[in-house]
Amino acid sequence: MTKFILAGGYVSYAADGGRQFCRDLTGGFKSPVKILVVFFARSRDSWKADLEQEKKFFADNLHDRACRLIMASPEPMEFHQQVQNADVIWIKGGDTPPLMETLTQDLDWTKHLHGKTVGGTSAGAYALATIYHELDRPVLGQGLGFVPVKIAAHWQSPEYKPSATWDNIRQELEATDPELPVLLLKEGEYRVY
Repeated sequence: MTKFILAGGYVSYAADGGRQFCRDLTGGFKSPVKILVVFFARSRDSWKADLEQEKKFFADNLHDRACRLIMASPEPMEFHQQVQNADVIWIKGGDTPPLMETLTQDLDWTKHLHGKTVGGTSAGAYALATIYHELDRPVLGQGLGFVPVKIAAHWQSPEYKPSATWDNIRQELEATDPELPVLLLKEGEYRVY
């Protein structure tokens, strides 16, 4: 069985600094937990520094569990192998279109998710959901559909100026596919599926 975790944005904004999130993301695996960190939504120039930040974040929040973080490669065959070898796939946020473009180049990597935990924050959560609303673009997007929800991240965050009002974003999500629940996640909030 695969566990999916959708985070609404900066998990470090949670009251506990992200400690419970880290425990939920890495729970059930032997130490050291192998975490594949996916930065495809960000400029490649920042990946190395971003990986160091992620290592510090997990070290600060998981005192009883060692983790080995590996940076994901955008090259499809290498990415497939990395997914196969990882315990956890952690998809970071940023710009959704380049993330979706890279993830959908070759979907064979999705065959290797059984028994793993796959988490995504912001754009990463959008990729895992069925339908998403990006705050800075007045459009609904189609995710990979692993989690059958319609989602908006960074909900009502003072750090974001959405292209529409928060109420309009909610209404747009509610108006599509009535079978799917709407998930509005604030900074630091997450849901486990």
